Amino acid sequence: MLRASLTALVLCAGTAAAAEMRVEDAASRIATPAAQAGALYMRIFNETGQDDRLLAARSDAAAETQLHVSAQDAGGVMRMTPVEDGLPVAAGEVLTLESGGAHVMLMGLERPLPETAAVTLIFERAGEVRLDVPLTVGMSDGHAGH
Repeated sequence: MLRASLTALVLCAGTAAAAEMRVEDAASRIATPAAQAGALYMRIFNETGQDDRLLAARSDAAAETQLHVSAQDAGGVMRMTPVEDGLPVAAGEVLTLESGGAHVMLMGLERPLPETAAVTLIFERAGEVRLDVPLTVGMSDGHAGH
């Protein structure tokens, strides 16, 4: 009886450890080597089994890190605004951070600019997820308007 209980506990622990926030395609865009700000883009897969919310991010490559959304105003001008209450990530869904939409802003970039930035995403339920994001100087297709 005790052996069966211990086996079930180990199996449950193994299943819980597999549930996570998974990040793919993390990339950055920094306009010029002298730029003071840049954006981070990625796809976040919520594999935790419960709804969550991306509350904030932090990075050692910038003095300040904020979640932003871009939206077109009535005059057709794209505007970026900070996100006050986080970004929802429903269970089993993907949150895409991209140019022209939600993204992470790095402001007050450190000098010299490192090749990669250690970034920590902070979730309401899942806690902290750390990743390294390559920092790319220069705009590529689809990012020139940012």
